[in-house]
Amino acid sequence: MAIIADKLQKAEKQMEWQRFLRQRVNVSLLSRGEEIELEDEMDEDEAPSDVPSFEGLCEKEIPELKAMVVKCNAEIFRLKSIVTSEKELRETWKKENEQRKKDAIDRANKMAQMQAMEQMQMFQSMQASMQQGPAGAAPATGAAAAAPAGGQAASGDPAAAAAAALAALAPAAASS
Repeated sequence: MAIIADKLQKAEKQMEWQRFLRQRVNVSLLSRGEEIELEDEMDEDEAPSDVPSFEGLCEKEIPELKAMVVKCNAEIFRLKSIVTSEKELRETWKKENEQRKKDAIDRANKMAQMQAMEQMQMFQSMQASMQQGPAGAAPATGAAAAAPAGGQAASGDPAAAAAAALAALAPAAASS
């Protein structure tokens, strides 16, 4: 499995860079007397250091600056579509992961129920065989006779009741 760059983060960073460039180009055009409406106000203190400076933009001609604004707008539009699709993809992943988690929990609960049913059937089978006893053996005495009906010891633990019943059967089976 390879580690790949985060497309969302990369697109957002590039879009921010383009927005700073567009703002600087627009301010440069405004300072030359062009009537330009600023798209959004970005805090110049937060501009990346590699965005061309105002001084560098002042050396360019007005048509070249206008072309830069058009190019920035097109790039921002393209990057917005990438950001939108990446966010939708992440939302889809989130929903799929939630569904997988729910399915896993449901499967685990179902398995636990099946295991509990199997244990209950095993205890009922053991209880039935203890009540019948071995062929020709005397009725159950001792711990088996003291166990309450339902195969549960006084503590309410079916496993303890089964262990007590097996212990009571052992001497009876040895004497046969």
